[in-house]
Amino acid sequence: MLWDNFKNSFHPSWWNKIKPFIESPECDKIYEFLKIEGKRGKKIAPISSLTYRAFLETPLDECKVVIMGLCPYHSAKNNVLIADGLALSCSISDSLQPSLEKFYEGIENELYNGLALNHKKSPDLSYLAKQGVLLFNAALTTEFGKAGSHLEIWEPFTKYVIEIALGYTGIPVVFLGKLCPV
Repeated sequence: MLWDNFKNSFHPSWWNKIKPFIESPECDKIYEFLKIEGKRGKKIAPISSLTYRAFLETPLDECKVVIMGLCPYHSAKNNVLIADGLALSCSISDSLQPSLEKFYEGIENELYNGLALNHKKSPDLSYLAKQGVLLFNAALTTEFGKAGSHLEIWEPFTKYVIEIALGYTGIPVVFLGKLCPV
């Protein structure tokens, strides 16, 4: 893939780390797969302009923690895909999804000892991304209605980000879900 076609999908602080992968044969395989699936009429979430949103919203040089989910939401509301490019975030539907409800419940239990304090539970997690929380899924895309369907194709990218881009930075990575991608 040509880096110039993708660099605006990433915050400039990611460019030196991500460019080698984008220009690699592994990236070509991902995009060939996605193009074929699209031509076969498969609906892919999130929409392509949001695929790398996590890396645009959270600058690498400001990243404090990585929260890694499994894959984007594979469902739709009113025929519009829910996934918005940030793990757990569902700003497009403007309603909390069950996994995001559990996330907020965990925060409440951990930080507030289950006191049920009155705080806003926003479906849009960009406020966390802007505070240095990289909300990144192990698979950046998935087929509509098929959770986890693109995990295998995104595995090289996920490993690259964790080992090369984030490796040795000391940034903690929190894995959510049943499968550890690396």
